[in-house]
Amino acid sequence: MCVGEFASLSVFYYHLYMNEQELGMVAEIEFKKRAVSNGFIVCKVLNDRGGYDFIIDCGDRLTKIQVKSSSSVEMRGTSPSYNLTIKKRKSGSRTLYDKNDYDFLAIYIHGPNMMYIIPIAETSGKMRIFVNSKKSKYTKYLDAWNL
Repeated sequence: MCVGEFASLSVFYYHLYMNEQELGMVAEIEFKKRAVSNGFIVCKVLNDRGGYDFIIDCGDRLTKIQVKSSSSVEMRGTSPSYNLTIKKRKSGSRTLYDKNDYDFLAIYIHGPNMMYIIPIAETSGKMRIFVNSKKSKYTKYLDAWNL
């Protein structure tokens, strides 16, 4: 079985047993677990009015984190690529995030269990991004906990 087939099977499992909200909850739990494991103090935002889900204490500053997840895989060459829509809900519609909404975007990829920590400068104004463990311009942000 090749990597792409394995990723597809894992993603199938998530789609079969969890809805979008449950997948998001898993991503947030995974983010909290990894952030605490990396020595950060993590605070969950309780309302949905801001453009971020967590505040983490980086020692010298507080940092806003928006968590998103993807289980949508497509093969690009020989590597699986995961596409992610990065819009926020505002007044019943979806709009793009801007540079003031969060400091870092944490992306959890279901299946291969990967976490990307991407600065806002890389994602601001974008509606969709693709991450891939080998070829993506976001590869340098895979488990990049040096916030």
